Amino acid sequence: MQPELAAKQRHSSLAAGLGVIVFKGPRGRGSFKEDHNEATGNTWICLEHQQSCVVIIANDVRAERAFPRIA
Repeated sequence: MQPELAAKQRHSSLAAGLGVIVFKGPRGRGSFKEDHNEATGNTWICLEHQQSCVVIIANDVRAERAFPRIA
């Protein structure tokens, strides 16, 4: 656990709660969540303005490194 950053150092467009990360990026507001265990890797990413999401489910954690390129 780390102490909170000073207000000027915080990213106002980034927040997290209950394991869901919300952000504001070049394509607008969005959210994502990742999960994995010893064998599987999963993620979902949603973009609010586009009203679209992508869900990626892999049966091997080694697939996770390809998730950013896919999304």
